[in-house]
This record gives sequence, C-alpha cells and structure tokens, in this order.
Amino acid sequence: LLPAAARVLAARKPEGAAQAAIDFLPHIDNPEAADDVAASLAPLAADKDGKPDPVMLKALSSPHAIVRHAAGQSLAKVAAARAPVRKLLKDESVGVRRRVALA
Repeated sequence: LLPAAARVLAARKPEGAAQAAIDFLPHIDNPEAADDVAASLAPLAADKDGKPDPVMLKALSSPHAIVRHAAGQSLAKVAAARAPVRKLLKDESVGVRRRVALA
C-alpha cells in the first residue's frame, strides 16, 4: 500500500510532496517497501524547468541511508544535480553507493 501511495503522490506532485515523502522514508519498517517508495520519487526530483528540488538536494546529506539513496537515485537524471549526486559515490553506506551508481 505504501509504494502505491508514493506513486500517486509523485504523479500528482502536490505542494510539499517531496518533503512529505523524504520525511516518511526513515519510518518505513519493511525494507522492500522503503526501496519501492524511494524508487517512485523520481518525478519529484526536479521542477518543470529542470531545476533540482531543494528538498531533494538537502536530502543528499541526510543521516539516514535510505533518504540519501532515495534522493541520489531520484536526482541522478537531473543534469543540474549531477555534481552533488556524485559525492554519494563515496558515501559511507555501500547500499547508497551501489544504488546511486546504478541510477
């Protein structure tokens, strides 16, 4: 149910959607559901002009690995955010490095 709700949130893009999703990610108990929610956030990574969402940029330095990986994975395709995303390739978490490298 959580991944489906995240996909609807990302598709509709209401104001504050990125912040709500990023804030909720660390509280998801099921790792597969958290990964699915993280993967569905790509539409929230940039605005209509292709500028990266400030909430997603801030999430790149979160203390939670799931948040860093979600932001990095979402921002990887946004040209203006590639430099900050590349920093995650040296992240302390192997999972974050792997997911960002594959994004």
